[in-house]
Amino acid sequence: ASRPISRLFFGKICNFDLPILANDEFWDSPVIAAVVDDDYRADLGRLAATTPGLLERLEELPRGMAHGDAAPDNLLEPGDGTLAAIDWSYASVAPVGSDLAQLLAGRVANENRNASQLASLIDTVLDGFVDGLADGGGPVDPLAVHRAFVTYLAVRFVFSALLVEPQDDPTDRDVNVLLRRRAALGRAGLNLALDLADSGAN
Repeated sequence: ASRPISRLFFGKICNFDLPILANDEFWDSPVIAAVVDDDYRADLGRLAATTPGLLERLEELPRGMAHGDAAPDNLLEPGDGTLAAIDWSYASVAPVGSDLAQLLAGRVANENRNASQLASLIDTVLDGFVDGLADGGGPVDPLAVHRAFVTYLAVRFVFSALLVEPQDDPTDRDVNVLLRRRAALGRAGLNLALDLADSGAN
């Protein structure tokens, strides 16, 4: 079964994630305070307000077959120069470029990168994807791919980036490391999504 992106936002995110993120105690936690910048909470609120418009604009984008769960673990390299995607249980027709959000989020969870390094990585991933589409002879609109990627990254990852348990034990080094990595990608995703909204995309 597919996972409609709008249903995720208006369902789980609006009814579960955002109420948690509206709580002062969440942001006062030393673990959270240690990994976010001063504007993170306010920017997350701005993103919540602009996301419905971003989702509406997805309807205008070119669509194609999407894996739906393109995490690194679902992409295998047999060793002959090819790439095989497994576990197509969430496959659907979706905006071209939407799978890149899950791919990037899954990979970054295991890497230490700051927001600026992530921005460079994102540019590389998007450029490579667009080049691959062109090599395959398909119609390519880099701006449409960018919009799909940014919107899916925001909804599938940014709102839940800091919702890692446990969050109240500052001595848990593994949780701190994971939160720092996720906060960096959350900030990069926030910047991209707010830039997209400010550019008139919604």
